[in-house]
Amino acid sequence: MGAIMKLDFSTTVIFSNSDIEFDKPINFVFGKNGTGKSTITSLMNEQYGDSLDIRVFQGFDSIVGEDKKLNAVTLGEENTSINEQITDKEAEKENLILDIEKMSKEIREPENKKIKNVFSKLEDSNKEKKNKSKEIESFYTQSAATIAKDNRLVENARTYRKDTFKREISYANLLEQNDIEKNNSILKSEKKTVKTITFPKINFAKYQESVNEILDAKVESKIVLEELSDNPQKTNFAEKGMHIHNSGEKCSFCGNFVTEERLTILKKYFSADEVELLKKRILNGKEKIEALRNTISAIKVDTNDFYPDYLERVGVLNDNITVLVKDQVSFLEALLSALNEKEKNLFKEEVALNLDFPENFDDVISDYEEIVKLNNDFSNNLKAKQDEEMRALRLHEVKKIIDKFKLDSELVKLEALDRREAEAQSNFNVEVDKIRKENDKIGAIDNEISALKNKTKNTEKLAHNINNKLRYLVSFEMIRKKVDDQEFYETPIVKLS
Repeated sequence: MGAIMKLDFSTTVIFSNSDIEFDKPINFVFGKNGTGKSTITSLMNEQYGDSLDIRVFQGFDSIVGEDKKLNAVTLGEENTSINEQITDKEAEKENLILDIEKMSKEIREPENKKIKNVFSKLEDSNKEKKNKSKEIESFYTQSAATIAKDNRLVENARTYRKDTFKREISYANLLEQNDIEKNNSILKSEKKTVKTITFPKINFAKYQESVNEILDAKVESKIVLEELSDNPQKTNFAEKGMHIHNSGEKCSFCGNFVTEERLTILKKYFSADEVELLKKRILNGKEKIEALRNTISAIKVDTNDFYPDYLERVGVLNDNITVLVKDQVSFLEALLSALNEKEKNLFKEEVALNLDFPENFDDVISDYEEIVKLNNDFSNNLKAKQDEEMRALRLHEVKKIIDKFKLDSELVKLEALDRREAEAQSNFNVEVDKIRKENDKIGAIDNEISALKNKTKNTEKLAHNINNKLRYLVSFEMIRKKVDDQEFYETPIVKLS
């Protein structure tokens, strides 16, 4: 400085003097902190900065910043601003870490079991659902074992397991008591062969016609006996007595002796050949009618030959057969009664019969043949049918078991627990996602901090820039050194002479 520099202190109250002059080429100003050294340099720059090239070195604070985390220095004035930005980012990051720690408490098991957080609610829902599911699965296993033990319900206990039981639940159905009894009967059944019934086809008009022919016939006497004329009872009595008395015997009715002459007259009166012929006709007719009557009376379908599925139809069929048999037997009985009366009156014509003809078996034959075919087909497929009835009984038992357990209600509870678990899991995932997003923010901040630090990595260039600035202010410069791969800068100690 070639000229005298005079500073005006009127704008400050620090100094007691109103001004100061610097009249030496080199001037030293010293004093304790706060005595105005920096104020002098500021006034110097303020009052003479426009006319003189004034450079003020205010220490390293303006060009050297401290990175507390790394315990290092950031060189350069522009890096001081960057360091402030890094400090702000680090503070923001610390706040995020604190937030994450709070959120993490929701997804960690709480130390106090009484406190319920997102984690404990998820754990509780998982446990409740697991217990309910285990209870139901245990029910399936025990129920399958119960079914398998009953040989009425399964053929091979080893093949009936829990999965089988579960599959049959949708088909389970209760049976009526009569169906249960019928199914049990079929399971006990063996192959059956129906005894064939031949239903007679009877011409009732022909039978009546034959009987009427006999009723119309009579025995004609060969001589005239006044005592027997027009008296059928005496005629029949005399005819019978002729066969039971011998010559010389006393008559049981009149007490007189029967003479040979009397017997000869009676034999002439009663032609033996004609009587025997008519009697034989009557006897033959009765035998045929009785045989037919006995055949018809025996007609009945044996229910033991049929399986339970067809017993109802067989019962109806037997009822119809019984009605027909009754009508037909009644008709035949009327024919027999007429012949019996004729047998007592061989010498007299009887009134012809005019009976209503009963129905034949035509209507029941078709029903019978159909039922027999169905029954025989059933017999041929008995094993398949028994398997079907066994399954029906098993599904009946399955239904009873699941109703007693109230399975539908338990499954509804399990579905509710499943929804609760899903909701708890969703809430847990939301919290985890929040933490992930906060971590993403931290990652972004780390990237920003890294980018900011990258701007300060070329310390050699920064130190060179600082030395250029220091050259006009101080008589030293920063020297770059490296020891054990650690790089640092130092300023040499300047000895005053």
